[in-house]
Amino acid sequence: MNLFNFFAKKVNFFLILIILLSAVLRILWLDRYPPSLYSDEANQGYNAYSLLKTGSDEHSSFLPVALRSFGDWKPPIPTYLMIPFISVLGLNEISVRLPSAILGIGTIILSFYLVREFLQYSPSRSRFATPGRWPDFVGRSLDSVGRRPNGLLPGGLSKKIALLTSLFLAISPWHILQSRSAMLVMVALFFLEAGILFFLKALKKPKYFIFSSLFFVLSIYSYYGLRVITPLIILTLVIIYRWRFSFISRYIGISILLGALILLPLGLSFIKEKDVVLGRARTVSIFYDQGVKLRQWELLTQDGNNNNPLISRFFHNNLYMYGKGIFQRFLSHFDGRYLFLEGDKAQPFQIPNMGILYLMDAIFIVLGIYSLFRNYSGIRLLITLFLIISFIPAAFTFMTPSSNRTFNAIIPLLILIPVGLIYFLEYILKPNVIARSTFDKLSVNSATWQSLTDTSSHSREIPLRQLADRNDNITITGKVIISILYAVSFSYFLRQYFIVLPNDYSNWWNYGWREVVRYVNSIENKYDNVIIADVNGMPYIYFLFYGSYDPAKYQKESIRTYVADRFGFEHVEGFGKYLFPNNFNWKYAKDNLQKSTLYVVPADQAAGEEGFTKEIKFPSGKTAYKIFEYE
Repeated sequence: MNLFNFFAKKVNFFLILIILLSAVLRILWLDRYPPSLYSDEANQGYNAYSLLKTGSDEHSSFLPVALRSFGDWKPPIPTYLMIPFISVLGLNEISVRLPSAILGIGTIILSFYLVREFLQYSPSRSRFATPGRWPDFVGRSLDSVGRRPNGLLPGGLSKKIALLTSLFLAISPWHILQSRSAMLVMVALFFLEAGILFFLKALKKPKYFIFSSLFFVLSIYSYYGLRVITPLIILTLVIIYRWRFSFISRYIGISILLGALILLPLGLSFIKEKDVVLGRARTVSIFYDQGVKLRQWELLTQDGNNNNPLISRFFHNNLYMYGKGIFQRFLSHFDGRYLFLEGDKAQPFQIPNMGILYLMDAIFIVLGIYSLFRNYSGIRLLITLFLIISFIPAAFTFMTPSSNRTFNAIIPLLILIPVGLIYFLEYILKPNVIARSTFDKLSVNSATWQSLTDTSSHSREIPLRQLADRNDNITITGKVIISILYAVSFSYFLRQYFIVLPNDYSNWWNYGWREVVRYVNSIENKYDNVIIADVNGMPYIYFLFYGSYDPAKYQKESIRTYVADRFGFEHVEGFGKYLFPNNFNWKYAKDNLQKSTLYVVPADQAAGEEGFTKEIKFPSGKTAYKIFEYE
């Protein structure tokens, strides 16, 4: 049986297996891995709890279109999605992370259908693949110039690439890391994929434009980076498939109107508060980065009196300095060390001692790029622009490379891997395919090729059969070796994520606050005040979250400053008996202790200090916090 026909018939079975695998990798032990809730996760969870109980967020805003949060103005959809899970499961790690995990599984399913649409639907009137470039492995129903009817790729091939894309997503370190944490981007990716998928389907059935518009708008409400990426993706799709818009469909008008109506609350809120739309753009923007300004000043100073000041300003102008910085930050996301060896340097997005992709992926991404431009003429522009657009928002920030802000790039990157893998197995490992490719280049016509490969004579039957057997053996051996290498890489990731990360790097996830809150809650009735150093991830939110503090009570009691610090964050000074001094230092505070007060001090401030009541430790055995009582 032809391998591609086999896949075409068994595709649903394999897809179900991939879904089950992805579900296990994303839902199992969700409350323990990552080892603790990051402050952003806890904040979303408590705000969802507050919305459930009072209809307002922690800042008393009723059904907000953006949550002020720590002053970073989080988009609302990820938080609203947590509400039903919290109402059923309570306020805990699982209820907070489960929406992201479920939608992570959903993106794997969507990817299968999205890639299949990419490959089976030509974006132009011309053929989908270049004539003569496809060997026999794509199926026997090609016409004389290697082209399918209507310019489509063979069904078996498109399904195989789609299935492999889903498989690589299922075991992707980058995807698993984001699926198991509530960091916004997984929700946004799900809606973006759904929007693109229904857009492609709408080219055949225009009523799907309504669903496409809805999902695109939801992606904008899910992550700030998508407020740049989504419009650019829509523009790209419209330009590439513009010939399909020669007709006027009432569904297009309805879709535009629907999208505008859903975005209207966001627009009205923007009039009152620009940060509702921009979020932390001002504080993470390259234009806020003092490093660029200092570099410009350094260059101007070096010129000194040797050059005319106007000439120095001309060569070291803002346009050049910032343009160079943006381009450098854009290119940093293509750095092999970042992609395959070291990964993101931001703590909650790191996997110890590995990149965001497997090292093996590098080979097939390179081959995939080559094959994409050689064989997939119909979609190479779409995939290329999808990849470039995914990196644009991050290029304008000063914290790069960023795996979080560029998470959408995982789709085009992981499409390249199966494309490159198939090219490697079918073009490189099979001698007869290479020979066929050579004959193609020499313009050997189909009749000549048929005469050269004619097996009707007994003299040629055995050698050609032996050649086919040898090719099969080589291909099988190649598949086994590749499978083993990926299995080893996957095993290494599992070890790093489920063993090394929680044991040795739990501080990356602000480990210890759950244990602190539980201990403090057990003894706090004996004290008038609890003073907690405002360090390591906004501790106030952990006392709200793990204490399931009454939102209505908190909204009345909270004392907070709305003056942002140098990173753009706003701080809570206290609520109830809890105080969170921003500049607290145990070295000075211990000489002037307040009576009937409990102190929670980070270990680095109380190194070598004795007399503590409780010591909270990391899984590695190192001290995280010390709790002192003063009666």
